[in-house]
Amino acid sequence: ADAIIRDAPNQFALIIVDETSGERIVLWDRDDRLRLRERELPVEAIRACRVVHVDDVDEEAAILAAEMAREAGVPSTSDLDRLTDRTEALVAAVSIPIFAEHMPPALTGEADQERALRKLRSTHDGLLVVTLGQDGALALDGDRVHHSPGFKVDPVDTTGAGDVFRGGFIYGLLNGWPVERVLQFANAAAAVSCTTLGALNGVPGLHEARDLLEAGAVRR
Repeated sequence: ADAIIRDAPNQFALIIVDETSGERIVLWDRDDRLRLRERELPVEAIRACRVVHVDDVDEEAAILAAEMAREAGVPSTSDLDRLTDRTEALVAAVSIPIFAEHMPPALTGEADQERALRKLRSTHDGLLVVTLGQDGALALDGDRVHHSPGFKVDPVDTTGAGDVFRGGFIYGLLNGWPVERVLQFANAAAAVSCTTLGALNGVPGLHEARDLLEAGAVRR
């Protein structure tokens, strides 16, 4: 009932994958008519959620959605991958910001990820998370730093790994797991996703992420 249909072409993306490493670059185009406007946000649905997840594509709508969630006592997570003049407002609105690797240094000027997260702590008191590719993920929980190493896999295509990480993170969050376990599970899910070509084809089943997690083949 809350789906919004536009009379506009679907977003177009071209994904180029490096066969030797599995790394990818995405070239995309999106008709502005697909933009989600603040007045179109499903207020009651947001208030009824257990977790609200936003990204940085339609920033004003994302900021408002995160603020609505905060007012309703609903945690929010994010996919933050680009720096704009509204990024700081979006970070402030989200209760658990999850950054792509290049974002904390870009926001703070600190090349070291831990120092960057600690600098962000001065303006944000929530759990701060940054994904580190094959090196796993880092989180600042209060004053405590958690580094969860990545898992050893043979990567085929890294497309969608960040989205899968966030999905795994939200799954752990909803289950009430401690931060370390949430990060481990999210890393395992993301690692499995890199072993298959294609973003949707690479989304793992719950048992696949658990199997890799139990195998414990992490990078050192």
